[in-house]
Amino acid sequence: MKKNNVATGNRRHDFEIHARNFLQYLNDANYAAKSVSTYRYCLGKFADFLDERKIERIQDVDEDLLEAYRLSLVESDISKHTVAKQIDAVKRLFAWLEKSGVLFVNPAEDLRNVKTPKKLQHVPSWEDLESVLIQPDATTLDGVR
Repeated sequence: MKKNNVATGNRRHDFEIHARNFLQYLNDANYAAKSVSTYRYCLGKFADFLDERKIERIQDVDEDLLEAYRLSLVESDISKHTVAKQIDAVKRLFAWLEKSGVLFVNPAEDLRNVKTPKKLQHVPSWEDLESVLIQPDATTLDGVR
């Protein structure tokens, strides 16, 4: 199994340089260490994908390649939440590259992310509501407040 080396510089291609600069930008922008670590991991996975396809220059990444990456993630056995995080990291990298002037066009701009299941919030029962409502004693000043 190949190890992700986005921050260690073991790979010597264009993507790695830009990924390291992006991670430094996140550090400088005071992103949490855990967030930067997650971005590093996700971009390392994308770097592995680029290596498998012999892509070395960031300018060689296009919409078709990004869609192939998205499909490879969707078809893998990882959760939709993880897929969404990995796609989001790539999208944010390319948005930053465009904003920084490295790329004139963001190839990830129209890349669709997967829909993650939403958890429903807890709805209180009638008993819960009644217990909350009977707590204040309206006959005292504190209870009226």
